[in-house]
Amino acid sequence: WIVEDVTLFTTTIYMAGTNERATISNGTLAKSRIINGARSTKAVVVIPLKFGVEVPYSKIEVFKSAVEKFVKARPREWLALLAIRAGRVEADFGFVEYAVVLQHREAWQNIGAILDSKHQIHCFMLELVKRLDLRYKQPALPILLNKEKFDEALAKKDGMPLSPRSLDASHSDDVNEVMTMFDGR
Repeated sequence: WIVEDVTLFTTTIYMAGTNERATISNGTLAKSRIINGARSTKAVVVIPLKFGVEVPYSKIEVFKSAVEKFVKARPREWLALLAIRAGRVEADFGFVEYAVVLQHREAWQNIGAILDSKHQIHCFMLELVKRLDLRYKQPALPILLNKEKFDEALAKKDGMPLSPRSLDASHSDDVNEVMTMFDGR
């Protein structure tokens, strides 16, 4: 929403994408979080990702370096990759949730450019996740909530390798192939 007019008692706002307009009492707005898009320079974008717990840290490092390379190749869009952090570990469900934190060159006021850049990096990371085999595979239903039964079922399970394939030269080829897909955009 973008502010169009402010009076003593009301504020008129509109949605940039749909041109919807609304007039709201200032008393209602007093309890809301309000962001000044023009003053909020250099937008920080956080993108959550889930990787399987069996993914070795060395693959996460390859992923991080490829994302850094992607960001550095677009200096007119991104300032930096600030971090890739593990924020939530759910070993029982088989995933680790990471946050990819990026800083954009534009202020939040220019939301269109930020969303375009976010879309491009989302697509890049999706392809990278596929190539590096980092996808989180949700466990099949039903989920056993009893730990003993879960351990028994896990012990009986076969057919799925316990360790992922080791990193070799093919992974760097995969990363380079994904990088070429997004060159020149």
